[in-house]
Amino acid sequence: MNRYQYSRVASVAITFVLSLLLLQTVNAAAVLGNLPGTGTYNSATGLGPSFKGVAFTVTGENVVLTSFDAYLGDQTSTTTVVTATLHQYNGGFTPGAAIATIGTVTVNPSQAGVFSFTPSTTIQLTSGTSYWVVLTAPGSTSPVYWANDNANTAPSGSYTYIGYTFNNTSSMTFNSFTLNVSAVPSDEASGANLPAFFDGRINNYDTGNPIIVYGQAFEEGERGLTIYDTEGVLLLVVTPAEIAAVPECPDTNTLIAASASTGVAVYRLAGSCLYQVNAPTGEAGKVYILIFNGLFANAGYTSYEEYIR
Repeated sequence: MNRYQYSRVASVAITFVLSLLLLQTVNAAAVLGNLPGTGTYNSATGLGPSFKGVAFTVTGENVVLTSFDAYLGDQTSTTTVVTATLHQYNGGFTPGAAIATIGTVTVNPSQAGVFSFTPSTTIQLTSGTSYWVVLTAPGSTSPVYWANDNANTAPSGSYTYIGYTFNNTSSMTFNSFTLNVSAVPSDEASGANLPAFFDGRINNYDTGNPIIVYGQAFEEGERGLTIYDTEGVLLLVVTPAEIAAVPECPDTNTLIAASASTGVAVYRLAGSCLYQVNAPTGEAGKVYILIFNGLFANAGYTSYEEYIR
């Protein structure tokens, strides 16, 4: 078996399994926003292919993101899925790497109102850290709008408002939203079951692994992968086109991309339709294997080391 083949050998040295954490919704509180505003709304910002985001800084304690509510409306008589993602804030108006998917909503023809993006897994926000929440939609004709009220009311609350971005440019259109959070559950406050890293990496619970894998947004919001070693050296870039060239659920385990010089390879797996990354560990014959569900952090993964024979 060569090193780029998906391994079916069962001699597992170390196994790390990510258990998806149940979202805690108790004691949820609104910490920033401008809903309901004046109660009268404008179709301010079209989404698709354009995107819009709002940045903020967490004050006080670490918290769990409970929901992000936004006033959305249909403007092309089509059914459209809108996605909210949490991104790193690196200064300026270009959102950094995606950290997690907050949720999706479906806007139906002629529908308008407040929609709630609710995480399916725990997303922790760290005190003193700044983030972007970005809304995106498919298509090229702006099928959905993110409204603001007639007074263009600026966000306010206990968290620090930074600003809006529209396609990586500062925007003074104050789109209507509410950011809701809750206290970190007691078992998580002690650090139990929390990721070791909050920088957007997919394998965010692993500490002894030889590679770091990030989901990466490319042009027009399509996602791929960037893979680094633990010293920050880029080992492999997997583009959205390379991912799209392989069936989503192939009949056999199928190679998406590989680097002969670094030994890193990425596959789409038969049956489960999951992604798999193989990388050498530095020990002869032993490979680090990462199997994951999506191109974001906190989407669920399994990792282990295995001898390939």
